[in-house]
Amino acid sequence: MKTFLSILIFGIIITGCSSKNAFSKFDMLKEQELSVSNSQTSKITSLNSVHGVFSAVYLNEIDSKSFKDSEYFYISMYQKNKRELDISSVLLNGSMPISFKKLPNNNKFLNLTVSHNKWNNNYLVVFNRQNNKKLQLLFRDANLSSEILTYEKNVR
Repeated sequence: MKTFLSILIFGIIITGCSSKNAFSKFDMLKEQELSVSNSQTSKITSLNSVHGVFSAVYLNEIDSKSFKDSEYFYISMYQKNKRELDISSVLLNGSMPISFKKLPNNNKFLNLTVSHNKWNNNYLVVFNRQNNKKLQLLFRDANLSSEILTYEKNVR
């Protein structure tokens, strides 16, 4: 009887938590939840010295209806020495962007990021549609580079 009662209580506790996820305690919009799992950040380094921060949000996985003909990223970059980094040095699977647009600090994608800093440079960067399920995004400019940010693309 003790064993049955213990199993029953344990089962109730486990199933009581199963309908919740990591975001259930936060007041977030669905697109904000998706942006958390489609956002990545890397340091921009040169010879083991940190020079800035490179952050990217893969927009296709957040709003597949609006972003479907190409690969879209919201990119935010910061460099310590105040020099603006060359956004054309961002590569997706080794390919350069087909277009990019500098965005104001107060833009429509701001709610998709965790940090909102006025010193960041923000961009909407577009790449040709990739057939690969794995997307590897990288910033590389002269002697500066980020780590590779890897995204898994849902094939619909």
